[in-house]
Amino acid sequence: MDQQGHGDMYMRQVAESDIPADVRERLEACALSRVVLAEGEQTGHVHLLTSEAPIGLVRDSDMVAYVLLRDAGLLTHEEHGVRTLEPGYYEVPTERDYDPTLYQRMVVD
Repeated sequence: MDQQGHGDMYMRQVAESDIPADVRERLEACALSRVVLAEGEQTGHVHLLTSEAPIGLVRDSDMVAYVLLRDAGLLTHEEHGVRTLEPGYYEVPTERDYDPTLYQRMVVD
């Protein structure tokens, strides 16, 4: 399987069987011409996915989205260029920061 991305955003190609059945049904029913996968809070730049064929997108939770590319797609970003994606199903996890100082606590025995 293929993994593509730009900087802090990536998407990983997965097998159809890895997608929950209800999500697959919603992906099949979705027909978008372009999809903004992520937007920069500071710059306003976007990770944009386009394709000749309609694109399916389902945000299953705040942690993951799924994409169905029925034809080849282009993932573009102002600072990271263009990536070509093969047709198929993709998982797009939400990037999270981890700061161990936020989780410090005193140990009580």
